[in-house]
Order: sequence, then C-alpha cells, then structure tokens
Amino acid sequence: MSEHRLRLQVGPRQLEQLSVRDFLWRPRGDMSSFASSLSPRLEELGNVPPLHIDFVRLAVLAFLADRSVPRDRGKGMRWDRELHLSVPVSAPDLWAAEANELAYLLHVLSGDRWSIRFEVARAPRKGKITAVEPTSVVCLFSGGADSLAGALEARAATNSPPVLVSHWDNNLTSASQTAMLRKLAELWEEPLDHHRLQIQRRKDQVGSGLPFPDEPSRRTRSLLFLSLGLAVAAARDAELWMSENGFTSVNPPLSPERRGSLTTRTAHPGILDTLVDVLRRLGLKADLHNPLESMTKGEVLARAAAQIPDAGHTFSMTHSCGKTPWFKGFSQSAQCGLCYGCLVRRGSFLASGLDDQTPYIEKVLRGDPRRELYATPTRRKTVDAARYRLRRGYSVKDLLPLALPSRMPIQDVLDLVNRGVEELRPVVDDIP
Repeated sequence: MSEHRLRLQVGPRQLEQLSVRDFLWRPRGDMSSFASSLSPRLEELGNVPPLHIDFVRLAVLAFLADRSVPRDRGKGMRWDRELHLSVPVSAPDLWAAEANELAYLLHVLSGDRWSIRFEVARAPRKGKITAVEPTSVVCLFSGGADSLAGALEARAATNSPPVLVSHWDNNLTSASQTAMLRKLAELWEEPLDHHRLQIQRRKDQVGSGLPFPDEPSRRTRSLLFLSLGLAVAAARDAELWMSENGFTSVNPPLSPERRGSLTTRTAHPGILDTLVDVLRRLGLKADLHNPLESMTKGEVLARAAAQIPDAGHTFSMTHSCGKTPWFKGFSQSAQCGLCYGCLVRRGSFLASGLDDQTPYIEKVLRGDPRRELYATPTRRKTVDAARYRLRRGYSVKDLLPLALPSRMPIQDVLDLVNRGVEELRPVVDDIP
C-alpha cells in the first residue's frame, strides 16, 4: 500500500524531512509540494463553504498521489495500485461516513484500490476572500471541443456569458484554453469571467528536495476538475455544467479487452449521479448538469455550428488528443489522429460537415515514418478496436455492465452509442 497525506502546515524541521508521499499545501506565496494558483482555504474563489473546501482537498490529494505512484507496466504485472489517503477536513466524522463510497468512486475512475482517512484540519492562516458576483451557470472549460460547445449552450440559455473554470498542469492544456478564451471574448464582445486554476506537482519535494516518482495516466484529474468547478459554483450560488457528448461520456468499450483500464469514465452519467448523491448527503451544494448528454460529438458540433461563425476553424483550434507529442518537429497544436479522442474528433467533423483543419500526425507523415507508425501495435489498437465494433455494433447486452442510471432509458442509450460509433466509420476506413 502507498500511503499519502495532505499537510497544510509544517515546522522547519518537518519541512526538511518531507517524503515524496507527503504533499504540503500552504498559502500562495509560500512554497508547497505543487505549484498552485490557490491557497488551501480557496479564498481566491470567493466565500467557498467549508465542505466544498474539504472536497477540493480530497480531490487534490487523490490527483497528486495518482501522479506520483508509477503503475507496473511489465508483462504479467498488475496495472492497478493500492493507495491510502489522509485528508485534513473541517468535519472528519461527517466525511468518514462516506469514505467507502468515495473510495469506490476513485476505484471506478482509476482502476486502483483506494482507502481514505479523514482527520481534523489544522488550517493555515486565512487570506482576504475575493469578492464574486452571483451567476446562473458555471462551466468547466478544458479547451476541448465539447467544453467550447457547452459554453456556447450556456450563453444561449442564459443570454449572458457563463463563468468559466479551467484546470491546467501542462503548457499544452493551457495554450488550448487560452486560444479558446480569446475566441469567445471576440465572439461575445464582452469580458469573460474565467478561473484559470493551476494544480501542478513539482518535480522535487519542497524542503527535502527528493524527486517525485512520475505516473502519466492521471485518471483522477476529472474529480479534481469537478471539485474546483463545484467550489466556484457554490461560492456564486450557481449550477455547474460539465459538457461531454453522450457517446464519449457513456464510453462503451470498443472491444472486450478495453472494458477495464482502457475505458475512461471521466463524465460517465452513473459516476456523476453517484457523486452528486454522495455530496448532497454530506450537505454540499451539487447542482451538476451535462447539456450534451443525449448527443454524439458530431451532433454537438453540428448544433454549435449554428451559434458561431467559421465554426470549422474555431473547433479545429480545440484539443482532443491524449497521446501527443509523439514526434519531434511537430507543433504543440498537432494531434496524433489515432487515439480514441482523435478518432471521435475526426468522425465528428465529418458527421457535422465542418472543415477539419486540425494537423493530425497520422495524416501528415509520409513514407517510412508513416509505415513505421502503422507497424507499431500500440498505435493501432484503438483503430483495430473501432473496426471490431463497427462490424458488430452495440447491443443491450453490451450496455448492461456499464452501470447506467435508471433515469436513462436503455434503448435511447443504445441508439446514441450506435450513432456515435457509426461516426467513426469513414475515419477508420481511411486509415490503411
């Protein structure tokens, strides 16, 4: 078991003895184990209720531990890990009653085995609370096509720009978000209220200088993103929108071997509904909505095209790829073209009729480099899985293990996922 603790303050001697399993979070201006635009009381977001602060602390620790415990990737090794968290919160007994449910949600998101202990927070000094205005909708804004479409939906629904919340921990994510924000500011011709929040673990531990181990998979990042969005929404008495097309959010496995670790559950409706139930039992405000839940990505882009000029160019600026950079010599805007995110993206442009101007590495390469790309089995697994599913289609039997909420009629979901996978057909047919 790998044990990790979030610490809010330490003395000088303790600082020098911090291990790579400790994560120190001190107010802005003081060195912490990770770079952050937030203090541990979240004063920068407004008057955030204590329980929402607690939830952010849990999500921050889970994300940092997830990033710092390498998975075994050798042949015959276990992919999953056993992780234990100690989280400082305002009401330990209240949180302890939901510890098993929260550990299960982390397990579903990451594929790992989690346990959580809550302890009394010895909070650091409190800074000045930022004054914020109430609003109707807060949108999670990742820099991807769906989050852009969700922001457009919110603007149309409320007749005012939503408050946007972004998390970033690498320059590629940050650049995509910045480009989209400029575009929205130009389109709406009014200033945007945007929280651009950094939670980025340092390479070396503060104080002791020990190097952190590194794990790239980051499957708990969605929980961190949600916790930050809910904190912003709670401070403004708003609803939070997490926008993800229905095909990707349900994310039925393309092939049987992808049912486990290769199937992400970032915005799965069952997971989101369960999380909302847990948070509401704890007494948190958790009004969470996915406005794109009933649409494929192609349908999302087609709908958004009516709300924005030059939609093909604009949506080509978003980022969907989970694998780049693969090759030196390509700009950060290049996307691989072969991963699951890229296949769905490419299919959505074709289905919506928008001009896809995205630079895909798979399409740009020629000659030996392209043949080498196709000869690498790991680069082709998703394409092969998509071809398998296009031959078979989805059935109700494929959906039963996905733990969909009862509010979603199974036949409606079946129709949705078969529309979604069909959008992949012209893409994989075009790949040698």
